[in-house]
Order: sequence, then structure tokens, then C-alpha cells
Amino acid sequence: MSSGEVPLKNHRKELFCQHYVGCFNASEAARKAGYSQKTAGSQGARLLKDVAVQERVAFLQSENAKALELDTADVLERWTTLALADPNELISHIVGSCRHCHGKGFKYQWRDQDEFEDHHQAWSDLPEKARDSMREPSNAGGYGYRFRREPNIECPQCDGFGRQRTVAHDTTRLSPAAKTLYAGVKETQHGIEIKMEDRAAALNNIARTLGMFAKDNERTLSPGDKLQEWYETFSQNGSRAPIQPQKETPPK
Repeated sequence: MSSGEVPLKNHRKELFCQHYVGCFNASEAARKAGYSQKTAGSQGARLLKDVAVQERVAFLQSENAKALELDTADVLERWTTLALADPNELISHIVGSCRHCHGKGFKYQWRDQDEFEDHHQAWSDLPEKARDSMREPSNAGGYGYRFRREPNIECPQCDGFGRQRTVAHDTTRLSPAAKTLYAGVKETQHGIEIKMEDRAAALNNIARTLGMFAKDNERTLSPGDKLQEWYETFSQNGSRAPIQPQKETPPK
């Protein structure tokens, strides 16, 4: 019989082990095992130092892995794929040119003549009093506007900062790594929200599995440290949080 195979005689300790392998959070496992909210943190830390608890947890982990037909290498590979996935494959914050950046004389630039004529016709259809309060659309800035062109640093309208858009990408065409990151989509009153799995948690799990954390959790990272290399690679594949996109409107 292997160590840890027999359930612990102390019922509360056994419950702690069962819950811990489900969340890997000592405080949460202690609370679920019946320890008070006030002492759960200290009790959880104490229990993890108990040799019998360690052996029981290790056994339960191995049994869970067998049930899923996974070994440590499989889990590490999946965590690694998730930790290094690029969020930009799901959603991107893009900065492009404003309507004046590349217009003639920095005047408002239309995409094409059809767009200009549609807006001009809409203006013409307004009551005379409404037209008098609005500037007649002009094509003096020319045609050919494309958002994906670089902002013009000399533009007096945006000061070279351009305009921003948040773009959600087609989730049916994701790479294998991005598929592990994608956790679904949620519709809200403000639009859609792309949900993602926790990459930082995956990286933390990798570090724990490889024994990169000291027992006192005070490991110092230094150049050449394996964990430091993981974090550097992880951060290089990150993305900035999107902000509310700005809308382009023709001049009035």
C-alpha cells in the first residue's frame, strides 16, 4: 500500500486534503473543512506542513491525474500553452489615423465619393432651418480614408495620437494556444465581453509544479533564474487593456 492511500483518521484533516486538491488554496480548503474564517489561513498553512497531509494530498493528486489520464508532463504542457497565449488573438486595441490625418490641408477625408454623397444627401434632406445650423459637408479633404494608416504627427485635430478602436477577433479561427485562453463571450449592455482564462495562475501553477518557489514563498528572482525567464517570456506575450473605442463623426 502506497503512502497516503488510506484516508486520514482525523476527519477534518481528511476533508482539508479533499478540498485542497480541488482548489490548491490552503485557506479556502481549511474553511471548507470546517475551520473558522478567522483561523483558516493559519490552519491551512499549518496543515500543509503536516507530513501525513502532504502524503495524502500527493496520493489524491496522483489518483485525479490517473482518472483524467493525464500525467505531470501533460498538465505542464497545457499550463504552458495557456500561460504563453497571446490575448491579442482574441481582442486588440488598435490606434489608427483620424479623418483629418491624411486629408488635403488636414480637412475631413471621406472613404470614397459614395460616402460623401450619402452624407451630403442626408444634409440636403434636412429642413432648411436644420441645414442652416449645420455645416454643409465638403469633399475638400478628398477621398481615400483608411483607419489602419499611421496617424499623422502633424495633424492639428488629433495631435498625432489618431483614433482608437477595440476589435474582437473571430474565435472560430484561433490558434491552439489562443483556444486555451478563450473562455467564452458575454453580452452586456455596453457590448460584448471576451472572457479569458487566468494566464498568471497558469504560470504560478507551472512554477509550483517545477518547485520554483521556496517553502517560505520568499524566493528572490535574479537574472538567469528559470522563474525569471518564465516571467519575462510571459510578459512579452501580454497585451494592454482595451479602452472605450472612439467614434468618428463627420464635421457639423
